[in-house]
Parts: sequence; C-alpha cells; structure tokens
Amino acid sequence: MIMIKPPSITYGQQVALLGAARCAFGVGLLTRPARFARLVGVDRVTAERTAWLTQLAAARDIAVGAGLLATLLRRDGSPARGWLRAGALIDTADAAVLLSAGIRRDIAWAPAVAAALTAAGGAVQAGLLTTRPPANTDPADRRTAAARRPAARAGAAGPPSSGPPSGPARRNALGERIRRVKRPTPAEEGSGVA
Repeated sequence: MIMIKPPSITYGQQVALLGAARCAFGVGLLTRPARFARLVGVDRVTAERTAWLTQLAAARDIAVGAGLLATLLRRDGSPARGWLRAGALIDTADAAVLLSAGIRRDIAWAPAVAAALTAAGGAVQAGLLTTRPPANTDPADRRTAAARRPAARAGAAGPPSSGPPSGPARRNALGERIRRVKRPTPAEEGSGVA
C-alpha cells in the first residue's frame, strides 16, 4: 500500500490561509458584486439591483479575514478562536440561506447547492481550527516561535525555555522581578519622593 503524507501545515499557517482566502473572496465580492451574484444563480437584473447587498457581505468577509490575519501579527499570542467562530457562524448562515433560496427556487438549484456546500466547507474548516490548540501550543508552531525569539539577553544562563517557568523556577523569576523594583530609601520616604 502506498501512503502519501501531506505536508505539515502549522495551525498559524492554516489560520493565515483561511484569513487570506476570506479577504480575497471579500475583495472579489466588493469589486464584482453582480458577477458573484450571477454565479450563485441570481438573474442579471436582480444581481445588478442588489449589488449593494453583495458588497455588505464583502465587507463582512474582509473584516473577518483581516481579524484572523491581525491575530497572527500580535505579539501576545492571543488565539484566533473568536474570529474563527465568527467566520464559522457566518458561513453556516450563508449555507442555510443559499440552500433555502435554492429550495424556494429564488435562485437556480445547482449553483445554490454548490455555493451552500462551499460555505459549509468554510464553516467546517473554521470549526475544526477552533478545536485545535491556539498558536504556540502546536509543536511545529513552538519550533517556529523559538526560531523567531530574540537572542537571550547578556548574562542569561542556559538555553531558552520552551514555555513559561513553572514550580521553583517560576517562584525564583517572580522573586527576581520583585527585587528589581526600586524600594524608596528612608530619606525618600520622609520627603515624599518615590
């Protein structure tokens, strides 16, 4: 049996791809609203008259895609789960509305089903990413983060750690931070100078 191993894509790369795809789709909807409506099966006259509705959906997709990409640029490592959940809810609603319009014959059946399946696929992808650990807990992401970490400060001993200190090391690090706080001298205390 031949096994094909897919290339390893990290959590951050998957989120970046999803964000970029959502932004690209939104820009396409924004610049060619009637064309996208026609692809879904809306007649030409209705597509041109309701282009502004398509552009509203475009703005929504660009905002969610940009939010996903922005979370990857933040240094605090905040997870993209909120943006992923928002995208999953949006895609689920889009799939339901498109399928409903196809059933009512408001739009052509085949394009409605294709568009609904595409939206459902986006919802599933975003949903799966929300169940994955956030960035820096995925082993491949940790390796990437370690490679990006600045060089250890002069005088720091030992190799860079793979995470925050725990146990005695955490207590020592906290004690060191407390010792670094400047304590006022008795003369400064009496004069009100801190």
